[in-house]
Parts: sequence; structure tokens; C-alpha cells
Amino acid sequence: MWSRAPIGRRVALVTSPALTGRAVGERRSRTKAIVLAGAMLFVAMPTAADEPLAPRSPITKCSANGQFCATADPKLDAVLVYRSHERQRELWRLGGWERSFDLSDDGDHLVVCYSGLNLLPLEYKPEWVMLRFYTRDRLVRQFTLRELIPDLTRLKRTASHYEWGQCAGFRGDRSYEVRTVDRGALRFELGSGRLAK
Repeated sequence: MWSRAPIGRRVALVTSPALTGRAVGERRSRTKAIVLAGAMLFVAMPTAADEPLAPRSPITKCSANGQFCATADPKLDAVLVYRSHERQRELWRLGGWERSFDLSDDGDHLVVCYSGLNLLPLEYKPEWVMLRFYTRDRLVRQFTLRELIPDLTRLKRTASHYEWGQCAGFRGDRSYEVRTVDRGALRFELGSGRLAK
């Protein structure tokens, strides 16, 4: 590699042309290996996204303003809503454990999303309910897969599933946003659950 050659009181670094060529070749080989590893990781990403969902466990989500929280409790098979600083004082509950949900800033509205998150199994049904709007424990409105994505041929195939979109959460204008693979961002009115024009 590098060798030191004394020149008066200064020390100069002298390179050997043969060693320099080998070092450059090694550096290129390392760069190719890094690029190849990155490409392999990128190709493997859809497979990783298709991994099984985690088993049922407690899930807590709080409103954007932090004043209210909701906890999906698998032991109670319910979603409990409470003020963030008064966890023991339940305000209301929704029967059934849920994996994906969002709570409004006033603690009165809960939106439950499809439990498979962004992926559908290959044998999905168009009538599956993907989105449910609740005011307290009362179901206000629900939407099926076919209602959210009228053209199901637009679903994106992954390694072992179809990607339909994702629930993006509440927005500052008191609406709820869902992003689908074919229609992009859809906004729903908070109280009624109606699709906003």
C-alpha cells in the first residue's frame, strides 16, 4: 500500500503503482458488493411486507392532541376509550379487539380500518368491510372494499397478497383520510362518515 520515504526532515508518502492498482480493484469490488447487497434488499422488500401479522396484543393509540386514548385489549375483547391522564376511568368502549383504528381529538369518534392493514389475501371478497365509522359505540357508516376501490383490477399484487391502500388518519379539518391504490386520497366527514366532495 503506502510506504514512507524520508526526505530531509519531511516524510513523503510514496505509492507503488502495482499496489495502487490492486487497492483500486479492491475498492471497486467492495463498491460492487455494496450495490449488489442493496439491490438484493430492495428486491426482497415486497416479501418482507407480506410477513404474517403480529398476534393479538394490547394496542394503544391516542388522539392527535393527546387528550384521549383508545386501547384495544385482547383479554377484554374490546377497545376502551379514556382521557389520557385518567386511564382507569373508561369513557366508552367498543366491543371486539381491533388491530387498526384512529381516535378523534374530542374522543367521541373512532374509525376502525381493515385488520389486514394494507394487504388483502389473494382470495379476498369485494364485500369485505374495510372502514367503519363510530360515534362513541354507535356504528355510523361503513365502507366495503368495492365501495373504496370500484375497479378491483387496480389492486397491486405483492409477493403473496394484493395491496389496496392504507388508512392515513384524521386531518386538521375534522375529516378522515384513506389512500387507495386507484383513487389516491379520499376524505370522509367525521360525524357522518360520508365521502367528502
